[in-house]
Amino acid sequence: MRASASEEVDQVRAVLPYVNHTIRHAPEGCITAELFCGTYE
Repeated sequence: MRASASEEVDQVRAVLPYVNHTIRHAPEGCITAELFCGTYE
């Protein structure tokens, strides 16, 4: 079932601080791995 647009926006907003933190602190080349692996830890 597809989420409504407002629900999708809420999900993106919830994840943005984590993404920004990862991009700032991850070594170059590890960003993608952190984004995907970190999500499932």
